Amino acid sequence: MKKATIGLVDDHQLFLKSLVLMLESFKNYEVVIEALNGKDLQEKLTAKTIVPDIMLIDVSMPVMNGIETAQWLSTNYPAMKLVALSMNNDEYAVIAMLKAGCCAYLLKDAHPNELENALKEIIEKGFYNSDASNINFRKLLANQVNEKPLLNEKEKEFLGLA
Repeated sequence: MKKATIGLVDDHQLFLKSLVLMLESFKNYEVVIEALNGKDLQEKLTAKTIVPDIMLIDVSMPVMNGIETAQWLSTNYPAMKLVALSMNNDEYAVIAMLKAGCCAYLLKDAHPNELENALKEIIEKGFYNSDASNINFRKLLANQVNEKPLLNEKEKEFLGLA
């Protein structure tokens, strides 16, 4: 079986290097690119000939955050599977990363076995549904689709008078 290639983008170097070592201890994965933020990743990807199968993306980074990075990757590398990695399990961060093109959202405190299982499912199915993403997506997405706030008649009247 061919090893799946993985890219990592995270601004915490200790976490990044530790994650590389852990991923390379899994027998079916090879880390082919590491970056400290989205801009760094853009530069490294354009210079590389290998495009990873999966990109693990930190949500909160300086220079170019996880949402911007995921959007750029979705546009420029649509076949790449994007996975959000974060300490933040805020439902709006989860939704924003999924809308930006991620197929999974994992918490950084996940057990290594969960990460390995998630990578396996992403390769096999194209997505992974973790506990972090088990929230009421339908309600959140419906709220975000309605860009205009819903106002009652009294509020509309007040705004008209204001």
